[in-house]
Amino acid sequence: MLKTLKYSILIILLGHTMSCSFKKKEIFTKLKAEETHLDFTNQVFESDSISLANNYYFYNGAGISVADFNNDGLQDIYYSGNHTSSKLYLNKGNLNFKDVTSTSKLENNFWSSGSTYADVNGDGKQDIFVCTVGQNEPNLLYINQGNDINGVPIFKEEAARFGVNDIRICTQAAFFDYDQDNDLDLFVIVNSQLMNDRNQTKPRNTNSNSYTVDILYRNNGDETFTDISQEAGIINEGYSLGLAINDINNDGWPDIYVANDFITNDLLYINDKQGGFDEKANDFLRHTSYNGMGVDIADVNNDGYMDITVMDMLPESNRRRKLMMAPVNYDLFNYRTDLGYAKQHVKNTLQINQGTDEDGSFQFSELGTLTGIYSTDWSWAPLWADFDNSGTLDLFITNGYYKDLTDMDFSLGLKEKLRFGSNEYSIKYQQETLEKLNPIKKSNFMYSNQGSLQFKNVTEQWGLAETSFSHGAAFADFDNDGDLDLTVNNLGHTAFFYRNNTIENNIERNERHGNFLSIKLHGTGKNQNAFGARLELFSNGKLKQSYYHSNVRGYLSSMGDNIHFGLGQNQELDSITVRWPDGKYQTVDEITLNTSLTIDYKPNREKGPLIIPNTLFKKVTDTLLLEFEQKENSYIDFKNDPLFYKMYSREGPSISVSDINNDGLDDILIGGSSKSPLTMFSQENGTFKKDSILLEDAVYEDMGILLFDADNDGDNDLYVASGGSDFVVGKKAYQDRFYINENGTFTKQNAGTLNTSSSGPVKGADYDRDGDIDLFVGGKISPGSYPTSPISSLLKNENGILNDVTPSILKEIGMVNDALWTDFNNDGWIDLMVVGEWTKIQLFKNEQGTLAPFNAKGLENSSGWWNSIAGGDFDNDGDTDYILGNFGLNTYIKADSEHPVRVYAADYDANGKIDPIFSYFEKNDQGKLQEFTLHTRDALISQIVAYKKRFKDYKSFSEADFDDVLRKNDRKNDLVLDAKILTSKYIENLGKKGFKIHELPIESQVAPVYGILIKDFDEDGNLDALLSGNQNSADPLFGNYDASNGILLMGNGNGNFKPIPTLNSGLYLNEDQKSIVSFYTNEEPIILAGANQGPLKAYKFKKNSSSSNKLISLKATDAGAFITYENGNRTKMEFYYGNSYLSQSSRKFEITTPMKEVIIYDFNGTTRTIL
Repeated sequence: MLKTLKYSILIILLGHTMSCSFKKKEIFTKLKAEETHLDFTNQVFESDSISLANNYYFYNGAGISVADFNNDGLQDIYYSGNHTSSKLYLNKGNLNFKDVTSTSKLENNFWSSGSTYADVNGDGKQDIFVCTVGQNEPNLLYINQGNDINGVPIFKEEAARFGVNDIRICTQAAFFDYDQDNDLDLFVIVNSQLMNDRNQTKPRNTNSNSYTVDILYRNNGDETFTDISQEAGIINEGYSLGLAINDINNDGWPDIYVANDFITNDLLYINDKQGGFDEKANDFLRHTSYNGMGVDIADVNNDGYMDITVMDMLPESNRRRKLMMAPVNYDLFNYRTDLGYAKQHVKNTLQINQGTDEDGSFQFSELGTLTGIYSTDWSWAPLWADFDNSGTLDLFITNGYYKDLTDMDFSLGLKEKLRFGSNEYSIKYQQETLEKLNPIKKSNFMYSNQGSLQFKNVTEQWGLAETSFSHGAAFADFDNDGDLDLTVNNLGHTAFFYRNNTIENNIERNERHGNFLSIKLHGTGKNQNAFGARLELFSNGKLKQSYYHSNVRGYLSSMGDNIHFGLGQNQELDSITVRWPDGKYQTVDEITLNTSLTIDYKPNREKGPLIIPNTLFKKVTDTLLLEFEQKENSYIDFKNDPLFYKMYSREGPSISVSDINNDGLDDILIGGSSKSPLTMFSQENGTFKKDSILLEDAVYEDMGILLFDADNDGDNDLYVASGGSDFVVGKKAYQDRFYINENGTFTKQNAGTLNTSSSGPVKGADYDRDGDIDLFVGGKISPGSYPTSPISSLLKNENGILNDVTPSILKEIGMVNDALWTDFNNDGWIDLMVVGEWTKIQLFKNEQGTLAPFNAKGLENSSGWWNSIAGGDFDNDGDTDYILGNFGLNTYIKADSEHPVRVYAADYDANGKIDPIFSYFEKNDQGKLQEFTLHTRDALISQIVAYKKRFKDYKSFSEADFDDVLRKNDRKNDLVLDAKILTSKYIENLGKKGFKIHELPIESQVAPVYGILIKDFDEDGNLDALLSGNQNSADPLFGNYDASNGILLMGNGNGNFKPIPTLNSGLYLNEDQKSIVSFYTNEEPIILAGANQGPLKAYKFKKNSSSSNKLISLKATDAGAFITYENGNRTKMEFYYGNSYLSQSSRKFEITTPMKEVIIYDFNGTTRTIL
């Protein structure tokens, strides 16, 4: 049935008052308790028997449940209380509430934490379940007996009769139908009040005998429940604070997410459809929050897949961060992961669901820092809802804590007292110290969803800036006007109630961009709430929004069961599809917007199979017999260089493709880490045979590899750049190597003048036009002297002998990560482009065989942490444009031209070693950007011991600005480098006008980009780009940068790119990806990607079966081609010896269907037509 809301009435009442001078109200208006009569205040009272000194969760607050408890069509509010009785307020209309706790028989003196509601017995009335955390206090189940003559619901506490009166420390619960038998089962999360051993590293307890294992109750159908936790696989311990029920893997069955505090893992229980659950957090999630608190699951980006948000306690400002950042031990971090603990980092996390990979495992990309929601201080409840009716979900976050327990001075001082003092003295000291701790009292946060994973902090703009100690929160349309109001349970302060003004603002301005739809579901059997239903809204034939119906969300709270959709400017919906909890489907048509719609259980379609998207790529690693996993040795850079933000000893592997044995087929070489040899895959009959080669040179850390015909004898020889940071400067292990191919066997040549510094890329071209391939070898790092410039080399090929002819302008050009021989100015002479860490984009113009620096317009402020470069004519204008891989945006290290990241380097403590000190711009306490050191106090002291005296405690360090850390008189002769750009870019070649830098799509910025592969994948005549990356050897304090799955950017021929979601591309390059190449088997193109400490992955693009392409083997000196397409476009394509980071693709050219004419040119400018 349809029920028109107050929206239509408001149009009539307010229509005559509209005026062009109307001033738009803030979206939320805080109403006073005197107006709403919501006078609830949650309180705790310290005593000798109970306080923060003996109960870590003393100030953890309580939650809220919102539901229509008396069935009058209005949403009521139940606030849980700690040392205050929980209270029920009936909604009397017009945002006026009445406290009916006593009449409803809901008064109690238990310490209540979380609460939820459900129609437990299927009688059409909402019951209440309350979790208690007091010693020996049972959980409570209030069964709704119906209304009295005044319309007040009466409750009876019957937890014991139903068998759910557990006396453990329970924080929250959720009703759901886990076995699809049409009644509601119950999941309860458990914690502990014990103060000790919460972060102790010990083997994980997964045998269900711990007192902190959560509880699964099965509904027996006779108003009793049975604890089936152990038999159902609920056996993992944890300090549980957050709970959410959702269908994570889109199979139609409810799964469970539990957010756990301290070292214990978050738990992701996937329903096995057989009455049990499989714990899959470590399989699905690459890292999680460390101090997991509240959790919410919703389709954040409207792609039909559910995303996960978990709260933590990372502060927003530099001072608070520096005060709380503890020492991080890399060995301990790895030891914990070896024991099965997740990779955990102190920050809010937003896990974006990327669908299932080829092995059937769902993959998530964690994008909390990219979206900006990662640091909201001591946070509790995340709630996703469309508060402005824009059609996208916004994020509300509560936060605050009475005492700043994260203060490292307090933590370490307490630890010492507990270690050496008596228990009585320690408790006394703790109580005295706690009294002196500052509170964390800030405003809650609201982030407006701007689309495309972009969020804006609108806390103040939307009227939510009041500071508080806030915990549970809930939203509902309390006045039935079509927008979501909000209430917050505060500690020590009256609960907040915010009226939403969105509809009123739209009406008064005569705007209709805030359309909405409210839906009420009526389920079947004893699941009248229809918990577990999934709704999908379609408009113009496309999925617009999806929603999973579960009321437990955020922190200790439950939302009302009216489902709200903001629709923005959508004027109509085609249909709504409901997948009911039992898996059956129902489609609803003829939908009127800006109304309330009730959908009763009337399925018109049976259960259907899980729909798997048709993807563009297919994994073929096993088919081609390309089994390989790169291994690293045990060297840890941070032990010698504690200020590094990543490890430079883990930057491989390299991949090189060419025909090694002259059989016309592409073979593959994979570089080895130190103590691992090169690996060769020889192609035989469309598959590959693996061999380890050059075993005697396994001591070297292989970086760049290049296969090229050095001696012009018709086969490909080999150059290997030695690199890494494992050895001290001067060690033989940094010597580059050159091998001549003799009938498919490589013979090492005299090293002569080859580079002896730690090298990175090696790239080839006939830059002097003498008919052979010369080399550029980039110096990557100066071990022990970071970030001083290593030595780069230009090697001139003279009859197969490589002579170092490096001009002074090329020797010390910074830390080179990649280079490209490219004719950027179309003068026929191949030029050199170089990128690296702390370097600008550097161009060296070829002046008839001599390289000279070229200052190109548009690249003046281009310093960055560049990883890679690849070229292609993306705008079809006849010159080469470029895509450059950089660090990305999924990090709290941000940079621009006015606020760069910097490194200051000198031997500041006169111990004979360079000290690199990083700085970045972060918010100070006034919210302004200011330069601070990037490092923690402990990391700085590890590098320069004298800092221990300068900053005797964490407080003094947290209050120091950059000049306090690195004084100006210490910086007179230091090296200062900066990075002004951290995003990956598209560089448009404007010819004589220089270059223009463009931002790549946000999907390209989720992690560092290393591998770049340029190809017209869809054969439309426009070049596309495939990017891969991640950085899994970062300082664990900042967390791994591991969100990328590889991203396919489809070019439109005008220099613009459309990112293809992982769900559609089928690419799951989700390891620590470095190199990426293309090669051919059976004349079909294959993509091969290498990962540090990860497997090779090969993918085949699913081409149109009607396409009949022709493959051409290029000559050694072929430099490029001019291509004319059937549509009239004429483009330039360069052929490279080395493309992007540590990568060399096959030098075969594919003539595709759209091509009309192909003219190949060599390095001397000689041309030949092949089509």
